[in-house]
Amino acid sequence: MLGFGDNDSATQITPGRATITFDSAALGHIAGQLLLARLTGTPNTEPRRAVERSFVERGSV
Repeated sequence: MLGFGDNDSATQITPGRATITFDSAALGHIAGQLLLARLTGTPNTEPRRAVERSFVERGSV
């Protein structure tokens, strides 16, 4: 089993759920930039954005 976003429930179940973690603040910042660009009519010149992520291995793998 694999989860997305490392929250408390990932460690509270047995076996612990493996998870993909990410920088939620960076993701929110990018989302805000894209929303603001759309609202102001600014063209999106960067169709893909990357956010730091990592794999946390737990008992479910």
